[in-house]
Amino acid sequence: MVGFCVVAQPFVAGFKTPYVVVRVSLLDAPEVELIANIASHRLSGVAVGVLVHVWYDVIDDELVLADFELVEQVA
Repeated sequence: MVGFCVVAQPFVAGFKTPYVVVRVSLLDAPEVELIANIASHRLSGVAVGVLVHVWYDVIDDELVLADFELVEQVA
């Protein structure tokens, strides 16, 4: 993850606050960056440099949203 923002103001109906919007560069193509939400409302562990993986939330036949989840680090 190369950047993030914690959103506390409820600008969009249906989004519980606070939520985290992230900017992610892909490991296989670092020149490609995506902007999406972190799937959980857990704020702990969100930091620049942490690994995330993508999953897709199918809203309906015409709308699919990308969301990210924090990758749990195994010691």
